[in-house]
Amino acid sequence: MLRLITITAISMISAACSSVEYRATYDQCLVEAYDRYPANLQLMQTECSRDVEVDTGKTECVTTYAENEKRTVCGPLFETVTETYQCDVERDTNREARELFARSCAANRCLETFGNRECETD
Repeated sequence: MLRLITITAISMISAACSSVEYRATYDQCLVEAYDRYPANLQLMQTECSRDVEVDTGKTECVTTYAENEKRTVCGPLFETVTETYQCDVERDTNREARELFARSCAANRCLETFGNRECETD
């Protein structure tokens, strides 16, 4: 299932700027690429970041007037800061090799069939 989703996603990305013939050739090559370089998901530790609200130690007050009554409400003032932390992410260690193989395979097949590496028919 993951393989099908990944193939579909990569095909959609490559579809944005290529001919129908190139996409079809690339899709065929991608199947071969997955046979040679199957998904190899590894858990890796990396540095991640997130935004957190931090109390500045200052207070902000808002005063309102209604029906001859003055009302002041105060509360802490916060600021957003970026915090880094160690996190585990799943990475496919074969992804780059697989994509390189598929692109090279498609370019070579296009060259053989259409006389150019983009499968252009013009």
